[in-house]
Amino acid sequence: MRALCLHELGGAFRVDSLPDPRPGSGEVLVDIAFVSVNPLDIWVSQGNIGAAAAQLPWVPGTEATGFLDSRPVFVRGNGIGVTRPGLASHYAAVPAATVMEVPDGLDLALAAALGTAGTTAWNAVHTKAGVTSGDRVVVLGASGG
Repeated sequence: MRALCLHELGGAFRVDSLPDPRPGSGEVLVDIAFVSVNPLDIWVSQGNIGAAAAQLPWVPGTEATGFLDSRPVFVRGNGIGVTRPGLASHYAAVPAATVMEVPDGLDLALAAALGTAGTTAWNAVHTKAGVTSGDRVVVLGASGG
């Protein structure tokens, strides 16, 4: 399979051919369609946090959408892309608990970006600011948490 790989901390990513992953106990194999890019991915690739330094070449990607048994799914959590290889590949063996079905009609490209960015936006606008459906909000930037 093809995967985005980092061969040295702080270096450039390149596309490599890697063996297809094999799911272990409690894992499933997801056919990846879209991977989001978050500041967290950059921090891990620079060695600031996570396990990239000990697991080079490193595959980044903490959130993605794809298919499990032909169903559209979103994948995130359990150290994916931080303490264990990420999702920037054709296939990923991930813990079954990290997989959530994507609702019908939701575009997979958009769904891939909803995890960290969507949760951060929701917390800022709804939880912290108390914005309701009757309010209007101007967003001046949307480039990370």
